[in-house]
Amino acid sequence: MNSRQFNQKTKVDPHFHRKCFWTNVSNVNISEEDDQIRDGGIVDSHVSNLASQIFMEGQKVPITVESDGNGGLKAVDGSHRIGAVKLNDEAHPEDGHDQIFVYEEKFSSEAERVLYQKDCNEHLVAKKNHINDAAASIRKLMEMKNDPNVPDILQRDVSTEPDPKCYMKDLEAWIKDNYSFTAREYKSILTKVTSDYTNSKVKNYTKSDLVGEFSINNTIGWVGSKAGDESNGYTLYPVNKASHIFPNVTGNSYKKKTKNKNTQSVVVLWESNTIGKEGCHIDDYRRKVVESINDANQSHLLKKGTKLVDKVFLAPQKIGSVKENLNSFYEVPYNSGRFSINLPRKGW
Repeated sequence: MNSRQFNQKTKVDPHFHRKCFWTNVSNVNISEEDDQIRDGGIVDSHVSNLASQIFMEGQKVPITVESDGNGGLKAVDGSHRIGAVKLNDEAHPEDGHDQIFVYEEKFSSEAERVLYQKDCNEHLVAKKNHINDAAASIRKLMEMKNDPNVPDILQRDVSTEPDPKCYMKDLEAWIKDNYSFTAREYKSILTKVTSDYTNSKVKNYTKSDLVGEFSINNTIGWVGSKAGDESNGYTLYPVNKASHIFPNVTGNSYKKKTKNKNTQSVVVLWESNTIGKEGCHIDDYRRKVVESINDANQSHLLKKGTKLVDKVFLAPQKIGSVKENLNSFYEVPYNSGRFSINLPRKGW
């Protein structure tokens, strides 16, 4: 529970605080899977800040708990406050800092709990939702299509939508109504929650999926596990936006090559925003990225014969009437100091 929720409940029921109670913090169990939707789990710095605040001012907002079915309590939200109380108890064991203020709630379904947790994380004293937290909770709700508590927009299947573009607009509008982020962050969340959707003509990847596929199917002997890994003399840079060439790829490649002049930089590119797009859009995107790479390689700041990007591969994405081999990454030819922009349009 956050301060906004607590104040709202108190306005509706002036005696709400009587429904809350103090209990020893050891009585509340935390489940990493169920207590909150967090991409990175508990953040130590936030726990430390809360510990100082609670030590000086006391805990003003209760955490939410529910029965664990065995006579105990488990946290629904407030894992950082639990950590803060434990930290204060360890630092001042003689001063009775082992008590935590709680409110016990009952949920009719997992979806109701996830939506509640989403609201808890939107305002302090909670640690605010990160874009990955938001994406995780939305994707979890999307998997609960038979739960009546799941909003209608999250029950729709984009892969069967007659107009995916309209669906994306509706989904983005719902995210904006339910989370507080910047315009760029909203777009990022939208990409994350739809990254594994495939329409009838174009396949998409998450970055980790792409790296995994490339590790298995590349022709240069690269066997790393994540972006930026160096293997067999090559460093991998997955690119899903033309804007990532400057400064992301160029900066990282420059740093790597400064430390090891023999390492070669490899770009694997794919279009991540595939909803409503066809093969021709993928072609345009690929050309745009390759042209950006050529611009980077031809910078007058570079020594003659030096490249920031040594190899470029296309990830297979066309799966409609034009089919690209999903077990093969196409290496873009390099001739006369430039990567070719005459890329295959009819598969490989």
